Amino acid sequence: MSRLVDTMLEAPSESYIHTHEAGIKTTKLILDSVNRIILNSPSDVSYLNGNNVALLGKQLNCGIGDAGGLTYTGSGFSEDTSTKAKASISIDGNVACQGQGSQRVFYTIYRNSKFFIGSNTKETAKNHFFINFDDEITTTETSEKNSKKCDPSLFGTDDSILSGNVISTNSSSSPASTFIHSVEKEGKSQNIVKIKFDKKHIGVYLHGKLGIRWWDIAGNQWSSEACKIEENGDYYVSTCSHLTDFTLLVDGVNVDPILCNKVLEIVNYIVSIGSMFSLLILNVIYIIIL
Repeated sequence: MSRLVDTMLEAPSESYIHTHEAGIKTTKLILDSVNRIILNSPSDVSYLNGNNVALLGKQLNCGIGDAGGLTYTGSGFSEDTSTKAKASISIDGNVACQGQGSQRVFYTIYRNSKFFIGSNTKETAKNHFFINFDDEITTTETSEKNSKKCDPSLFGTDDSILSGNVISTNSSSSPASTFIHSVEKEGKSQNIVKIKFDKKHIGVYLHGKLGIRWWDIAGNQWSSEACKIEENGDYYVSTCSHLTDFTLLVDGVNVDPILCNKVLEIVNYIVSIGSMFSLLILNVIYIIIL
């Protein structure tokens, strides 16, 4: 099944968008199937040799608070979170072990967001473009069609989706395995997951603010809120208090905000017209002198 999901992510984005427009929620069915695999998988299982997706399940070691993690190195996937990484996700084992019935953790990294399509596919396509900093910077056709360059929007970075789950097991209940999405202590949700992105790979955004967003299943879109990001050495690092599917997005505009200032736009028109008028007068004077 893991290899099948890996192969599915090779398909063009347009093919998934077209199925949504036709009313067939293909990607939702795929994600639901992945979740069933996660819930029913053995405690220790891994699929790390794929090109587009990695899956890793581990038994929680509450004796030392170890929950492991999953990393994308740029050339492949690894469960060694101490290695140099372009993106990584790890769960705090000490916090996870406080969850009722928590037994194991499961990580997933998708190398692209083809399975995460919003309800309004046209709006999703218009508001998201993805930049590959390994190659020459390119902008997709959909972003070029975005005429509302001054409207605040969400823009993609490296297109990776990182997911972490804590799973509880109770043989006396049905279903026997369930997801634990957060852990509270004294009524406050504890930071449970850490997400890292390599700064050199992501680059710097001058017209927006980076934020870790999560997939809102009910709204079928990326969340309006974001987990706070800090710079730590070579990485953008974020800690969140709940577990789900995460990605790194930019909340901003396509152009420099100064270019969106109406007053400056009017001044620019006046200066341009004045310059053209002055040039015309100089030409007339030159002709008269001749």
